[in-house]
Amino acid sequence: MKIFVDENIPLSTVKELVLQCYEVIDIRGTDDQGITDEVLWQKAQDLQCLLITTDKGFTITGMNPTTAF
Repeated sequence: MKIFVDENIPLSTVKELVLQCYEVIDIRGTDDQGITDEVLWQKAQDLQCLLITTDKGFTITGMNPTTAF
């Protein structure tokens, strides 16, 4: 399973996911850090990843995760 993590996810969580043999894509420290929620969601969809974020303001109107892939 591929997991896309937002920069607000603790590094300890990312490390644990890797130890559990998940393929983790971490946006932290990349040019994409700080992108909008819409772009973040689109990247996760394009990469066919589960998105993990703790951003309480993360909302995308009309987003339907059951039909995203």
